[in-house]
Amino acid sequence: MKSVREIAKRVLPERAVSLIREIRRSTVRPASGPSAAPIGFGRSEPTRDIMIALESRLWSTRNPHYADRLARLVRSASNGSEAHVRGVLALARWYLYLDKSDAAWRYVETVHTSDPILEVELDLMRADCLCHQREGQRALSILSKLARRNKTDPNLILRIGYAVSLLNTPDGPGSSGMSDALNTVYGNDGFGLIRRTLTSFPIGMANISCDVADAEPKESLPRVSVITRVREPFSDSHVGISSLVNQSWRQLELLILANADGRDYLVAAAPALFEDKRVVLLDESRENEDWLTLALRRATGELATTHCARSWAHPQRVEAQASAMLADPTLQGTISSHVCVDSNLALHLTGHTSRRGLVSPDPHSTMLRVGPGSPDELAVRFRSVHSHNSSTSGRFRPPDGFAPVNRVVPLTLSRAEPAAHSTADETATR
Repeated sequence: MKSVREIAKRVLPERAVSLIREIRRSTVRPASGPSAAPIGFGRSEPTRDIMIALESRLWSTRNPHYADRLARLVRSASNGSEAHVRGVLALARWYLYLDKSDAAWRYVETVHTSDPILEVELDLMRADCLCHQREGQRALSILSKLARRNKTDPNLILRIGYAVSLLNTPDGPGSSGMSDALNTVYGNDGFGLIRRTLTSFPIGMANISCDVADAEPKESLPRVSVITRVREPFSDSHVGISSLVNQSWRQLELLILANADGRDYLVAAAPALFEDKRVVLLDESRENEDWLTLALRRATGELATTHCARSWAHPQRVEAQASAMLADPTLQGTISSHVCVDSNLALHLTGHTSRRGLVSPDPHSTMLRVGPGSPDELAVRFRSVHSHNSSTSGRFRPPDGFAPVNRVVPLTLSRAEPAAHSTADETATR
């Protein structure tokens, strides 16, 4: 029996046979496997939103699995694209947080982009990595280029101050460079300047003073209840409490919660604190009650605010926030800004927020009106503000109805926690 192909060759015209051959050749697949895919087929180009979402997930869970996913996507992204740069920055922030500045540096060292904003982010991350490695001179070479474009950015001023302080090895980090940088930021907004309490020692969290005039008028100011908690007998817990005693807003009530160990430490380390009649020491261990609610039950002020015992408050912080609330009765509350430092005032350059903004809103500076509600309700309001975070970036953003006061001025110098202890639970209860 003759095949259909042979019959077709004899019956059909030659032109028709040629056409059939061409069609057949274009549709037959090679014997080695499936047909070759078009160039780029199967390659999934990651997007900016995917990178942002993965970084947010990484910081909310602290699960390195998300860092691995980010690394895979960075390798698959087009070099220099927005998704690629954002992924690189996310990984650099993560490794810097883990104190692996060498790994962070390898990610940002050679990456460049045509986006000027992202290029600035890359330069700042490079400078942060170099400062973390104590390469102050190399960091200054990068920061000086940025300073020519913007000489008033507090975040840049503080970075330069830190880099300069790394060069002053005899006095240690946080000496002249950091104090000069902080005073530049404070002076630009009319706040009092800091100085060393003991001039023979380097400036630091425990050796810092700022002389300012009392807020006027002295008698008619509403009372502000300031709540701080000594969870453990930290060696510098008295520093933050002492900074509250020296506030320019004299109408204060300082409610200090501490267990037995914390009370013993405070009495031994700073006995002069308890000579101030405004200081009220509350025994946290005797009451089976939430510490914040316990303090608010004792509060007698018209306004209330919280403060971390390990952080130094500028003496005009309470005045700045309370004055803003008196000027605008519609405000639900106010929040001031902070910057994270170590005991020597050296900048803490690691964390999950955008490192461009070292100065950021401090949820634990929240000030609220006491009002007619119960202390339990007020405690709930405080906690809701403390935990109010952006779902996309992890960065704290004040909720509606709250006014950020002096947004770019760090009116609190927050003592940075080590990476191993910087958990969400600890932050929520500090």
